[in-house]
Amino acid sequence: MIAKNAVLKSISLLGFVLVLLLIFSLAGHLMSVLVLFWAAAACFIWASVKFSIKTVYFCAGVFLLSFLFQTVYSSQVRILGETDLQFYYESAKSMAENSFRLESMYNATFPGTVTYPSILAVLFRVFGARRILPVLLNQAVMSATIVLVYLFVKHRRSHLSGAVCAMLLATHPFVIIYSNTTNAEILFGACILWSFITYYFAHVKYLNSGAKLWFILPAVFLGLSLFFRPMGLIMLVALLLHSLVFSKIKLLDNLIICPILIAGFLLFNFLCGAIVKGVTSYDSPGSAYGWNLYVGASEKGQWNPEDAAAFGRVSATASSPTEVQSHFAGEGFARYREIGSDIFEHGRKKMLEMNSADYMVYTTFQLTDVSEEKHELKWVEYALPIYLYYVPILILALAFCLMSFFRSFRGKSDELTILSLYTVGSFAAFVFLEVAPRYAVSYHIMFTILAFEAALSAAGFFRNRKELS
Repeated sequence: MIAKNAVLKSISLLGFVLVLLLIFSLAGHLMSVLVLFWAAAACFIWASVKFSIKTVYFCAGVFLLSFLFQTVYSSQVRILGETDLQFYYESAKSMAENSFRLESMYNATFPGTVTYPSILAVLFRVFGARRILPVLLNQAVMSATIVLVYLFVKHRRSHLSGAVCAMLLATHPFVIIYSNTTNAEILFGACILWSFITYYFAHVKYLNSGAKLWFILPAVFLGLSLFFRPMGLIMLVALLLHSLVFSKIKLLDNLIICPILIAGFLLFNFLCGAIVKGVTSYDSPGSAYGWNLYVGASEKGQWNPEDAAAFGRVSATASSPTEVQSHFAGEGFARYREIGSDIFEHGRKKMLEMNSADYMVYTTFQLTDVSEEKHELKWVEYALPIYLYYVPILILALAFCLMSFFRSFRGKSDELTILSLYTVGSFAAFVFLEVAPRYAVSYHIMFTILAFEAALSAAGFFRNRKELS
């Protein structure tokens, strides 16, 4: 019987792979790839339930399938992205060739323009400077994130729930297409989610056995996020609030756990500063929010030529990145004082500028060399699948945040409160700081989990009402 089951499993998985490859070879556009992959994913999930495939094998299958899907799906859309994304690639290439001659004061003022390219430079030195390398890095990290999401939802809910949530994230067109660029947003979002999920499992370990060393893992992943964006500080605050206020961790144990989380963050912050110093010869700025605050107080809250010219004048006479950031911090506060009571309306308009779906479509149209007829085809095949995911996931995720805070108020919070705190904290920061559509990319990875939880909670609510009636 065991041998027979093993044969059935092998034939099922082999047939699944062959069908999947056939589907991808016949698919002619994005919608067909998306729909047909979902059909193949359903077969894979069914096989995992039918033959009781072990978790380790299922995780390997999820990783390979999601990686294959990202490669096929993103290869059908040629997107280069905005100038910053090209700047990252050129900086990494220069570092790998030991010919970094860009303006060091500028790079040191914005540490992310050094730390992320420095990671790419290591890959370039080993494999050569190729645009496919940052894409493969994004896709591999996304596939690993999808596996972690499966394990997280499986532990909270069930194998089937985890599998469906993982496939939802694996087929999110917006996230997958953006993985096809040289950018740090995917990596930042993954690090944030890894820190949250490892904190969740560390918290479970603590509740079961009192173990505290597992909290080193979220500290490490949270620190890694600093290589890509500084907004990980908000997740640190969310983790600390959960540990101190919402969890059942004892006060004396928090005297160990909270310093572990803080120490990991500070250690990687020091490491990032050392990399910036080594590459640019300048120390990292004492605070990195000044310029973002100044631009965030502009009319649209985004980069603009006038503010860029002001940055050039100030940095030309400044002696250090700290001086540059301090100057613009003062100017930024002055701008907000002038805005006065209109600050909330100003923030609302800025949030509209983060409509990342429109940004993705616009970028593709601008940077893809195709005919007008092809543009029409792109709108149907490219914008449609994005909006099919973008709108319902965003609405459900925001609904979950409201529900999460309501439950916390009633004393029924759980670990997902952390993601709600992080979401609210991040978008509160964007009300004041510079915004850009691509900044929203990392949040769509997280929103998929919140939206799925919201859908399951709503389904459970209506099922219970039906049973009572």
